[in-house]
Amino acid sequence: MRSPIKKPFKALLIVLFPLLLSCATTGQPRWYNEGSVIERGNYSLIGPPGDGWLVNMQGGVTLFNRVTANSGSDEIMIMAARNDFDEKKGRYSSEEEVALELTNRSEESLMKNIKEASCVTNDMKKGTTVIGDKKLYFLSSIATGCRVGTTRRGKVNYIFFPSDFNEMHSYYIFFMGQFRNMGVPFEGIDLKLITPVIDSLKIKEKIEVEPKDAKTYYQMGLTHVQKGDFDQAILYFNKTIEMDPKNSMAYSNRGSAYAVKGQYDRAISDWTKALEIDPKYAGAYYNRGNVFCRMGQYDKAISDLDKAIEIDPRHAGAYTERGIAYQEKGQNDQAISDYTKALEINPRFALAYFNRGRSYYYKKEYDKSWDDVKKAQDLGYKIPPEFLDDLRKASGRQKY
Repeated sequence: MRSPIKKPFKALLIVLFPLLLSCATTGQPRWYNEGSVIERGNYSLIGPPGDGWLVNMQGGVTLFNRVTANSGSDEIMIMAARNDFDEKKGRYSSEEEVALELTNRSEESLMKNIKEASCVTNDMKKGTTVIGDKKLYFLSSIATGCRVGTTRRGKVNYIFFPSDFNEMHSYYIFFMGQFRNMGVPFEGIDLKLITPVIDSLKIKEKIEVEPKDAKTYYQMGLTHVQKGDFDQAILYFNKTIEMDPKNSMAYSNRGSAYAVKGQYDRAISDWTKALEIDPKYAGAYYNRGNVFCRMGQYDKAISDLDKAIEIDPRHAGAYTERGIAYQEKGQNDQAISDYTKALEINPRFALAYFNRGRSYYYKKEYDKSWDDVKKAQDLGYKIPPEFLDDLRKASGRQKY
């Protein structure tokens, strides 16, 4: 049986592997096999069902191959990739953005490789499809008359995003191909074959240390927050909550970890749960108000920050954040009042000085603005150069 496989498989390596490499531009693809680890996600894999399928590894990519009766073969290749944080956007890319970039780059690479192999291609299609309850993005093509052998090639590139994509930032790519001698029609690969593969690609939590009690899990979560390892912190807070469902601090700190990762909906949900458990939790109100402010939902932010201040009247951060919300609404007098209150509580709060200086600038009280900006800078706050330029032009002053 080795002979029928050899020729189509060789053709696959020449045309398909450059396509795989082209996908490395979005995230950092990590080739994997059974049980391998990508970041902190543990991936497992089972093969397609049915008789006649063989499995091996090619360059770290899982390959399933099935010889057909017509001197050809069906093949499925599977890889996992990581969706890295986009520094320019200041966030992780969405499913649609990842899929668009990958399919566009794959199309460019596929056309280039087909041209280099002197193939003729037609029926190039891309879009979305549904298999069971799974939505997949795809790019498909048929290539004939290639320099390498006499094989006709039909290929589909599927991109699948699991339900935990937004948490683990990983996704999967499936390459399904058919290789037939000239004149032999394609038989079609049943797309349902990859359903059990998709179902098997589950991320299993991997925790470095397995404490025996919820308190230790919680402390491990805080330790990883301090280290900046928010993915691992979330896993420890998950276990804390599993063992102690009424731990409002675990919910609140998990919410903060989600917020740092840009997952605001998850963060808000956790802070809301923390407040259901402990309605007097000023920190949860402050955190939720802070994120509402970042999202531009200033009235919601002010409402939450009001609650935080009512519970803890000396919460300087809540006054400062509420001042920012008022400032964004154009209510600079209220903003200045809140920044002033924050500075009464904490006279070394550089951010409050800078923001009060901004509010004075908007009110055209430039001397007061200069005074506050200087105090912020003296406390180590880095003043944005563009704001200084605007203040110089508006005030006619060049220095503090």
